[in-house]
Amino acid sequence: MSEHWAVIPVKGLADSKTRLSSFLGERKKLLVEALLQDVLSSILRSRVYDKVLVVSPDDSVLSLETSRSSST
Repeated sequence: MSEHWAVIPVKGLADSKTRLSSFLGERKKLLVEALLQDVLSSILRSRVYDKVLVVSPDDSVLSLETSRSSST
């Protein structure tokens, strides 16, 4: 049986949601982290995928996911 993978591309935290930078300032990073957590939680709860792969050039994004059951 083949495995079904969800591949989640994530920009670096500094490069994400740039249009909100002037409004959110440093809180932009928290927003991006929260959005990623929401996406991952939804995917994992759906039980549609066997594996989840987060792809990012930003090590801090990848380190967020080492504590979850996803692959980086």
